[in-house]
Amino acid sequence: MLVKSDPDGCYQIPLDKEDWEILEEVAANLQLIADVAQCDVFIDCPTDDPDVAIVVAEVKPRTSKSLYKGRVSGQRAIRFNEPGVLEALEKGEPTVGTRAVSQEGVFISQNVVPIFNAKGKVIGVLIREIDISEAMEKEKQVQLLEETTELLTENLLRVAIESGTLPGALHDGLLVVNKDGVIVYVNPSALRLADVIISSKKATLQSEGNNIAETELCDIVLVKDQDGSMRFSEEYRSCEYSVGERIVNVSWVPLLSKGFVGGIVLIRDITDVRKKEKELMVKSAVIREIHHRVKNSLQNIASILRLQMRREQNRTVREALGVCINRILSIASVHELLSQSGLETVDLHQILRMTVERIVQVENELCDCDVEISLFGDSINIPAYYASNIALVVCELVQNAMRHGFRGSNKDKGKIVVYTKQKGSSFELQV
Repeated sequence: MLVKSDPDGCYQIPLDKEDWEILEEVAANLQLIADVAQCDVFIDCPTDDPDVAIVVAEVKPRTSKSLYKGRVSGQRAIRFNEPGVLEALEKGEPTVGTRAVSQEGVFISQNVVPIFNAKGKVIGVLIREIDISEAMEKEKQVQLLEETTELLTENLLRVAIESGTLPGALHDGLLVVNKDGVIVYVNPSALRLADVIISSKKATLQSEGNNIAETELCDIVLVKDQDGSMRFSEEYRSCEYSVGERIVNVSWVPLLSKGFVGGIVLIRDITDVRKKEKELMVKSAVIREIHHRVKNSLQNIASILRLQMRREQNRTVREALGVCINRILSIASVHELLSQSGLETVDLHQILRMTVERIVQVENELCDCDVEISLFGDSINIPAYYASNIALVVCELVQNAMRHGFRGSNKDKGKIVVYTKQKGSSFELQV
């Protein structure tokens, strides 16, 4: 049922009988539209006031909760609260996602489509409304955070300029500059570290009021524009300076609030850090060299045993020597990998490949046969301290497979498959 007049009689709806018939046809489908769209649907009509429309029909969805507690039909939609409705009535064009305030004070988003009569005149609009209160609240929170950031930036600079009460006990050097690059605060740590990075030929940091662009810190705080002019960088930057044995890290943190408003320079003495890193690198190199020498020693022992195996005529002795050689070479494979990577973890496939290839070489020589090895499965990293044990286990499995797995006509030819599969925190190994 359409509301065909302003209940208060203040405004007139300039529609004729044919126009109302068209609107009634549209209104007959409102319930279906509301149920499918799962939102409140309305028809608003123009009045003799271009800034006011009247709600002539409304339908609440049966498939979702309505935004309204009471009845809206007969109420007014004013331009200030629902600009999309009045714009669609004026221009005869749809408006999508227009923000509005409902008659009950709820923030909503409106999709508005004009309704035309046979003469092409706009006689009303079809409106779909959804609640955006939560989105609006989040936007307010974001805006509050932005305003808080601006206030913190302003207060930081103000405190530095007016009272100089920024903490002086920081281990890191701290400089605060304003938007013009003038140093407005320097803490004692920065003064102690300044001799590493500030040339005596240029301005020093010994007193506030110097411009940071006139010191050697200009390399990190300034960038060149396309036109060749210099400006303060609006991105975080970091670099290292060294003089003699001392190494200093300098970081530039720009302060932005609708543009560049200042910046902070952090100066940290990282001499000890770099020394420790160098010591670790030396220790790592020493450890890799130890693994390399152990590998060489084991391979030398295996070579001597292999010479003895070839000279030995007794088959039992030859097989015993072969077992020793295989075990030694299995352990040597692990040390070879560790000498190359020096990591705490090793690739299981690499261990298996190197171990199996060497075992096959020895066993083919012992058994006078030709056995092919196939290795496939998941790529698995294992702790280095497990590597030798796993290599020895695989050595025994492959060795036994070659010695006892081929009989009769198949002894001269064969294939051994080594398969790995990751199972959570463990893995499966099949030979």
